[in-house]
Amino acid sequence: MNNWQLEASNTADVIGRGKTRRLLPIYFNGGASYEWFPLIPSDPKLGDSVLVNVAVSIPRGYRTGSPAARYKVFSTGGNMTKDTTISQNSIDPGSTFSRVIELNLGNHWFLRGGRDVAGGQAFNGHVRVENDTAKVSAFYAGTTNIAKRDTFALVADALILRELDKLQPSVTSVEDNTVPLEFSLSQNFPNPFNPSTTINFSLPERLPVELKIYDILGREVISLLNGDIMNPGKYSARWNGKNNAGQTVATGVYIYRIVAGGYVKAQKMLLLK
Repeated sequence: MNNWQLEASNTADVIGRGKTRRLLPIYFNGGASYEWFPLIPSDPKLGDSVLVNVAVSIPRGYRTGSPAARYKVFSTGGNMTKDTTISQNSIDPGSTFSRVIELNLGNHWFLRGGRDVAGGQAFNGHVRVENDTAKVSAFYAGTTNIAKRDTFALVADALILRELDKLQPSVTSVEDNTVPLEFSLSQNFPNPFNPSTTINFSLPERLPVELKIYDILGREVISLLNGDIMNPGKYSARWNGKNNAGQTVATGVYIYRIVAGGYVKAQKMLLLK
């Protein structure tokens, strides 16, 4: 928790295991937020980017925790790739703490060897937890808004990064409780990229999926999915800039294309070295 960077107006409280949790009033301080900036060791063998699973450890049983704490993940290049709102209210009104849970925020690309500046433009990637006063007000719609009366707070124990496989192309499921209503293929990020990039796509039904990358002349470079049967959900595909033979490809424009049932879509991306 000591790695969270706080606004000057915010102060540490003395609650919780380790006495290091940070509290922010959630209703009268609409801009309240705090952030964590990873400083991931560089490794020349693995390149500049690293794919990590991001999670936060939060108290589920803090009685005056926010009913609308918003966690945002900003990946490499400043892309806001995850926006999750969760209630931190107590589930046991007879106790201050009942249990601590881990909230999975998905897989994201961060930059090795760098750190963003507090309040500056996201570049290396960071995680933010912030007040969402609009959702707090909506939560109490039609009832007494006790956030106006009590000192509710944002609370977070720790941020957890789990480094994922960096050497091979991969397609991983993005944890999400909702089933997509339609097909989608997002613009890759970062773009331009070097050495790796991520492609997100969504499937509303179970069916075979092809996801392939081609050069500008239409020749297949690599097949990330080749008719694999995929369940409904959101997915993240990583390409490491290598072809089917494991050779690093040249600088240039590449096209990635998904075929899922009757859904077909292609996008361009740029590899710069």
